[in-house]
Amino acid sequence: MIRKIFRRLRKRDQGVSFIEFAVVLPILLALVIGIIEFGWIYTGYIVINGAAREGARLAARGAEMDEEINIDDWVENHAEFIKRAGGTVSIESISDKGQSEEITVKVGGSIPLLFKFLGGDGIPFPLLADPFPLKAEASMRREY
Repeated sequence: MIRKIFRRLRKRDQGVSFIEFAVVLPILLALVIGIIEFGWIYTGYIVINGAAREGARLAARGAEMDEEINIDDWVENHAEFIKRAGGTVSIESISDKGQSEEITVKVGGSIPLLFKFLGGDGIPFPLLADPFPLKAEASMRREY
């Protein structure tokens, strides 16, 4: 049955274009899926980087001394995109070395993959970790 179809398609030019399409389609799909997943992860990286920068800015202004403003809540609010996507965000450390000039905030988190078949526990050879880990660090000069 399949041989009949291929013999019939071999006699016409339409068959050649069908075979070319069948060969090229998986490559194009893999490329498009890779671009979308990279954009998703990069967006998460930009968001967590901005959250770290905002946490460092708040810490540099002396928010640690102010009881009304919590840096953890501020960072999580700035990383709302990651939280809505089902990921996690948390401050790993705030380094304030005594009376040094700089305050460094390290933020870690993760974002789930859009295409689950690229990674995870159920895949024999995962390409990416699911959820994908994100880390960011920001330093600012003390303003107080």
